[in-house]
This record gives sequence, C-alpha cells and structure tokens, in this order.
Amino acid sequence: MTPAKIKTISQDTGMNWRQLADMCNVNESTIRKAAMGSLSLRGPCCMVLDMIHKGDLPERFFNKGK
Repeated sequence: MTPAKIKTISQDTGMNWRQLADMCNVNESTIRKAAMGSLSLRGPCCMVLDMIHKGDLPERFFNKGK
C-alpha cells in the first residue's frame, strides 16, 4: 500500500494514525512510518484499511474495546 493511499484513507475516513493502527491491531508508529514511506504495509493490515476506506468493515470492529 502506498503512502498516498494511507493518507487518503485517513483523510477520507477522518481517522487519525492511532485509530487506523487500532483497527489494524498494529502500533501507531507502523501506520505513521508507512504513511511517510519508510515502511511498507502488506497483508491483513492492507485488507483492513481497504475495507475501512470502502465502508465494508462491519460496524462491530469500530466498537471494539467499548
């Protein structure tokens, strides 16, 4: 996933790096580094971010931990 796509997902959804990281079950610095281009995201995290962007992630995942 490209840094531009990660930034677009954040802007389009209104979610910050921490929120995206929580959804992907990764550290906030992982998302931040990927958004800056110093780390490449692959696998499940990319799938979750794509689902968030498309609005396909079930609502129950947005309420985890509550």
